[in-house]
Amino acid sequence: MAPAFIRQALCVGLASRFFRRLPRSRAGSASGAGLRVTVPDFSAAGIHLIGARLADARARRAAYLFYEKGRTLLSVFIVPITAGDAQVTGRRTDCRGHEYVMHDVKGYRTALWTEGHALFGLVSALDYDALLECADHLRVERAERSRL
Repeated sequence: MAPAFIRQALCVGLASRFFRRLPRSRAGSASGAGLRVTVPDFSAAGIHLIGARLADARARRAAYLFYEKGRTLLSVFIVPITAGDAQVTGRRTDCRGHEYVMHDVKGYRTALWTEGHALFGLVSALDYDALLECADHLRVERAERSRL
């Protein structure tokens, strides 16, 4: 399951013209099409939100968030999953007590994890340390917002 979502994120998320057409958004939370999405604020790390959209990913609604650090792009996607979906496979690593599945696809790095009924993925040319730091930041923000 995960490699197909990664390929779609690369196709949708890495076209710079597409990014420039997206409206600027603010960090926080958004919901739509049955998804509640945490929009993380990475601005302290110099990573700025360019925009977001809902897209179809293999007959499911997925949230795609687009960020930029200098000329390096970061795509964050969130896809609802069910108990019957295949497990995420790949090289596993641990960061701050959380397990991530890592892939290298066409020169881009990915970090994937499941949480509740959602698959989360980050795709970027950022190094793995920066990618895992962003993933951890997203998890922390989601946990804080779910307590409110």
